[in-house]
Amino acid sequence: MSQFISSFIESINPKPKMKFHANLHRNQWSIYPLPFVYFYFETCQPDSHISIWKNKICGVYLSFNWLKYTYNIGIHKTIN
Repeated sequence: MSQFISSFIESINPKPKMKFHANLHRNQWSIYPLPFVYFYFETCQPDSHISIWKNKICGVYLSFNWLKYTYNIGIHKTIN
């Protein structure tokens, strides 16, 4: 009975296709005297000549920068 319940719950709640990303690192060569917030995204294909709207967006990030530290948080889709 427990296998049926667990398989039923997995079929109702499918695993998300987007993965959470967060990292904190110390900048070596840059210093931000004021706190800055950046919003950026990544496309699925690295071709720069393709329009952003024709290409799919595979990642959305928010970056906080202050002094020598950067904290990035976002979600991204893994490419197989």
